[in-house]
Amino acid sequence: MKVTYREKVVVSIALAILSILFLIVYRIIPARNQIRSMDRMLIEKKKELATIKELSGIYRAVLDKENEITRRLLARGNNFSALSSLEEIANRMDVKKNLKSRKETNSKLNEFYNETNVHLELEDMTMEMLTKYLYEIENSDNLFKVANLHIRSQSTGLLNVSMDVSTAIPK
Repeated sequence: MKVTYREKVVVSIALAILSILFLIVYRIIPARNQIRSMDRMLIEKKKELATIKELSGIYRAVLDKENEITRRLLARGNNFSALSSLEEIANRMDVKKNLKSRKETNSKLNEFYNETNVHLELEDMTMEMLTKYLYEIENSDNLFKVANLHIRSQSTGLLNVSMDVSTAIPK
């Protein structure tokens, strides 16, 4: 069987077309799909990077705040007494005469800090005196936190107050 020139050309063209189709199906289309997939992945990774940068900034801010708090706690010195500091604030605010009861307790907060809790009872306070005293406690350099604030009104219009004030003490 002899193959004619025309048949050779047809077979060559068919092989060329098959080769091109093979190249398109098995090389170009998968490469294009992989590029699209990588483009989508790149967009996702850029979003993740932006989130990581944002969280990193938040982490740095929290770390700076923690260092500032630790610095302030250590600046108080070893002989710091929460009860004495609260009495000093009361004296400065002219409410020491209203302090009827005070009790200091210590407990373990975590492996780095102990917590000192002071229970205070005040009698015959005006709302203005109480507000100023609470403001001075919360905004003092000693990092006090007021909790369990109970206010009872007397028939005279004055207030009886009990509260717990706590602060951390480095170990």
